[in-house]
Amino acid sequence: MKIGLQLYSLKDVLNESNFSSILEKVRSIGYTGVEAVERDLDPDTVHTFCGKKAAAVRNVLADLGLQVVSSHVGFDDLQKNFDVISTYHEAVGCGTFIIAGVPGQYFQDGETVKKTIDDLIKASEKSKKRGFDFAFHNCPFNFIDPIGYDLFARMIGNELALQPDSGNANMVGIDPIVFFGKMNNRFVSLHIKDSKKGTAKDIPLDGGQKGEQGKQNIWKRFSALSVPVGKGDVDIRSFVRLGIERQVEWLIVEEELAPDPIGVVKNAYTYLDEILGQAPAGSNGTT
Repeated sequence: MKIGLQLYSLKDVLNESNFSSILEKVRSIGYTGVEAVERDLDPDTVHTFCGKKAAAVRNVLADLGLQVVSSHVGFDDLQKNFDVISTYHEAVGCGTFIIAGVPGQYFQDGETVKKTIDDLIKASEKSKKRGFDFAFHNCPFNFIDPIGYDLFARMIGNELALQPDSGNANMVGIDPIVFFGKMNNRFVSLHIKDSKKGTAKDIPLDGGQKGEQGKQNIWKRFSALSVPVGKGDVDIRSFVRLGIERQVEWLIVEEELAPDPIGVVKNAYTYLDEILGQAPAGSNGTT
């Protein structure tokens, strides 16, 4: 099992001028892969390749021995700008698209959920024809509506691969080990995130308000519930064990709102490395 880093974890320190030096620190910690965020249609998104040309990004990563494991792309982006996004990621050396999550309107009712699933499957098929693997990542928004992700999970069968996110599930009161353990879908990787478990007052996270105000309420709750890996209520060890059972190759660390981003991602790596070192011999063919 390999440990990668979602570069969004370093959004407060990573920029175009220090791109190489920050990634050198990431590699020195022990990470062997990175995951990006590239979502053009969301003005609030931090682009973790910092707007750099694909060839420049690929050269930096190759020099450091870092693999681009995957990239979080927007659902709308991929449908509207597929060729541009595909060409860039091919040049970077990224082989997996992961839908970072979809807005709440895509989960309004059974009919809407079915259309969302159909659109995701079409995007998956199109991506695979271009040579990309494809998966769906759960964000907190997906769990707000009572229908929400539970209905989505029941309807997708095993047609879509997933990237389960432990912290995003836990913060809305869902045990990620139990919830994802019941699903038969292929996992392309696990998102290792920790959080405090949300209580009744935290759910729905939007405080019952829709639109922009509801979105801001969600992010406030999200911020309050996010904690460094190993400091929250997620049973990370059992979540990793689930990944081992499903023969997942990559654990992708994502930290939110860290006051010391480099220090926090270093601690997360050490925490996971210790867990993997204690895994039963032969449990995933590599330990």
